[in-house]
Amino acid sequence: MADIVKPAKLSDLLRRPQIQYPAWIDPVILPKGGVAIFGGHSKIGKSFMALEMGRAVATGDCLFGYGEFRATEGRVLYLEREIGEYGLQKRGLKVFAGENLDRIADNIWYVSQDPALDLDTHAGVQTIGDHIASTGANVVILDPISHMHSGDENDNTQMNKIFSAVEYLRHQFRNQGLSFVIAHHFGKPPNGKHAEGYDHLSMHNFRGAGKFAS
Repeated sequence: MADIVKPAKLSDLLRRPQIQYPAWIDPVILPKGGVAIFGGHSKIGKSFMALEMGRAVATGDCLFGYGEFRATEGRVLYLEREIGEYGLQKRGLKVFAGENLDRIADNIWYVSQDPALDLDTHAGVQTIGDHIASTGANVVILDPISHMHSGDENDNTQMNKIFSAVEYLRHQFRNQGLSFVIAHHFGKPPNGKHAEGYDHLSMHNFRGAGKFAS
């Protein structure tokens, strides 16, 4: 039988020292056990952003070198299905320039262009889970998520299946504080008079179903 959660006094909670929310990148940019999703238009640098988040966690350094964006050192698994090893190496050499690669060798891993990495198949989820287990990853980067399923991005039901797979993996590896970083594409921006008032940073710019903005 599950433990019964009993009511507690709010006054007791308020009297305690303030709780610091656990995060791989503070201030709660990437919560431990959470999901961070970001996006942008094509060729805007999403893979650079994903690699920089991976670098920060792998080194325990600040994100972008900015002192307020503090990272906790952990292990990263970078799964990519778009740029290939050539593109990954080219971007990685820039992002990791000056880093001691020997020191972080066990802290950041990658799998490139593996068609088995599908979040909408049992085998694909199992493969990703196996990679998480073998690397001891605390953070998994999916770049981009649109290449890791065969469903209709505009169908909320099908996209719910994708996010359910992410939730399943987070639960399976909750003892590792497993978090996901998800890169996704924005839809094409409007042209002409329709571009007036367009918010380039809106969560509603994500391509596909509203699930990506929720």
